[in-house]
Amino acid sequence: MKRVYMVLLACLVLAMPVFAGGGKQAEKDVFVLAIQQPLSGENAVAGQAVQDAARLFVDQRNKAGGFLGKQIKLVSYDEQSSAEEAVKVANRIVEMENADAILGSLLSSNLFASGRIFEEAKIPTFGLGFSPSWMNQGWKYFFRANMNTDVSIPSLVKMAYETLGLKSATILRGEDDSSITGSDAFVKAAEKLGMKVNLITSHAASDTDFSGQIAAMLATKPDTVYLSTYNYPVGTFLRQVRGFGYKGLVLSKEVFTIDQVNVAQQHANDFIFVAPYVTYASVDDCNEEPMKTFLKDFSTFHNGKMPQHDCAMRAWDAMLALEAAIKIANSLDKDAIRNAVFKIKDLKVLGGTLDFTNGTGEGMHFVPTFVIQNMKYLPVQTWLDQGGYERHKAQL
Repeated sequence: MKRVYMVLLACLVLAMPVFAGGGKQAEKDVFVLAIQQPLSGENAVAGQAVQDAARLFVDQRNKAGGFLGKQIKLVSYDEQSSAEEAVKVANRIVEMENADAILGSLLSSNLFASGRIFEEAKIPTFGLGFSPSWMNQGWKYFFRANMNTDVSIPSLVKMAYETLGLKSATILRGEDDSSITGSDAFVKAAEKLGMKVNLITSHAASDTDFSGQIAAMLATKPDTVYLSTYNYPVGTFLRQVRGFGYKGLVLSKEVFTIDQVNVAQQHANDFIFVAPYVTYASVDDCNEEPMKTFLKDFSTFHNGKMPQHDCAMRAWDAMLALEAAIKIANSLDKDAIRNAVFKIKDLKVLGGTLDFTNGTGEGMHFVPTFVIQNMKYLPVQTWLDQGGYERHKAQL
């Protein structure tokens, strides 16, 4: 009899749902928000910014009652800046976490590699990468609350060609998906307008010496240099290209973060980029709402730390869109949330206004352009109105 009892007890234990350490729950009493980001590797600063923003968001919402009365459980996975690891992480999130929503990678190549896993699981996913590639797969549960370089880069090229009169460019690009598609988008837009692309050269993620690429680029005598790369090598590149005597404008496909401005110092002047966000050294440097409130809350929650990368803002806006969809749906059902995203219109976020009603899954349809002057961000139109471009040309 004792033996039978022990066998029955063992079976009962094996059948119990796991509540700790990330297992599926038979009846979940929480809303599981999973983040899949590069928390190590060359993109770790950006990935950590996502995690920091998510922690703040979850803390604030849980104190206010969570999502429709359910507390939010944040689970975080490190994809190690690797597409192969991103696939492994995606499987773990689906199989072990039973996630209700996902903040997908800031690395477009990793989203492209792992996205089908989330799509097949029918989990609403907000990706943070800028590349058009992963949003061109026809996935029905994927959304983006920040910019698509197929929209932002043509506007940058048009401004460079028509407003600034730049007739030729040379390109330095990274080897990742976002950098390659950002380069291709520039070339396509340039060809359409008649701007000549003299040369395209590339760099590895580990490169810190760009002298070979710079020599080849400047030998073509371009009107401008375009960088299609992640943010982390930009400050070093600017110091080196200015050291070669290049005084012209440098263009970029994404934000030039304040840490890299500090690396470049005065060499950052006349750097133009297209992005929905800029970064700040302190809360007092920001005069715009709702960004100032976000920065103040972020800094307070993280003991004085400021967001080190614009990916914190990308994550915040994605979570605001998720929250808006849940309110519209008045449900935590995944399909209901997914359908409600397409009803979001005129949602005010850090990067402007989101509108998902065109059915593409893209929420942002306008992206501003900035220029660095005296280590400060300035809207390009303000720079033009103040005679900044005329002063720049006089120094060439």
